[in-house]
Amino acid sequence: MERECNYLHTMMFASQPSKTVIEQYEQAHRKLGIPPDHPQQAIIETILRSGLDVEAIELALRCQERPHLLTIKCRILAYIVETSNGYYPAFVNNKHTYWLCVAISMALHVIRAVFKKIKGKYLVRKYAL
Repeated sequence: MERECNYLHTMMFASQPSKTVIEQYEQAHRKLGIPPDHPQQAIIETILRSGLDVEAIELALRCQERPHLLTIKCRILAYIVETSNGYYPAFVNNKHTYWLCVAISMALHVIRAVFKKIKGKYLVRKYAL
């Protein structure tokens, strides 16, 4: 589980998680009753083993009726770090910017999200996730 937390954290926040974050991640899994042999765990193992883009795959799998295990795990990690020291800039933007810069930034994020969705669907098909 530590390897999984390290990989997800690195992909989502471009840094290694602290020991506290790893412990809270493991504890959240126990409290939620997520079994280590969950049927969708094999998909997550494939992602880790192959070094795939978690964000793209999660976006593609998020559109299913029930939340995919990968979505649940990404949300757990995001909830944990959201309240941790040092992650404030990842969740809140306090910079005063001009509206044009904000509009351009938003447009670029939309384009990035579309690209990630397409890439995620491709990876899901290619690796039969």
